[in-house]
Amino acid sequence: MIKERVLVSVLRFDARAHERLAECSQNIQRLLEREAASASLPHISLIPTDMADEQELLHRLGIVARSMPPFDVIYSYLGWFSGGVLFLGITPTQALLSLHHECFRLSSPSPATPWIDLYGPGNWVPHCTIATSVPENQRGDVISEILRAESFPTILRCSSIELLCMSQGQTRSLGSAEFAA
Repeated sequence: MIKERVLVSVLRFDARAHERLAECSQNIQRLLEREAASASLPHISLIPTDMADEQELLHRLGIVARSMPPFDVIYSYLGWFSGGVLFLGITPTQALLSLHHECFRLSSPSPATPWIDLYGPGNWVPHCTIATSVPENQRGDVISEILRAESFPTILRCSSIELLCMSQGQTRSLGSAEFAA
């Protein structure tokens, strides 16, 4: 559980892609006999930060979002992080890496920011988490469910940047900015 407050900038998908990924995640939760997945999913996490001024960061991210059109990402593989985290691997593109670098610059994370060693430029694995804490003995069933519902590679449209606040086990949205039409 996160003890301190962490802000995380994330990419959100358009309605069609969001619905598709949310349904896939919900089906996995049912398979695992769990309650609904987090309302903060699905998304692509960009940068965590411990920046104090939430409104200033939201303003900065809004300027970036309004300066670029919605864009497509391609997920091309399934992956696992430690702790049983299943994700859809996003193929890095120059546009995605440039956006990530710009959000890192604007977010000014300190070296003590949680997860910054995993999300900083050069270390970031672009991904969309689908399930967490999947027991090892159920991973085969979960992979089968994903392969039943999804095909690889698949193109998804990113439509906005959102700023989330994670604190004391809770996640809440501080606001979002749509990409330019």
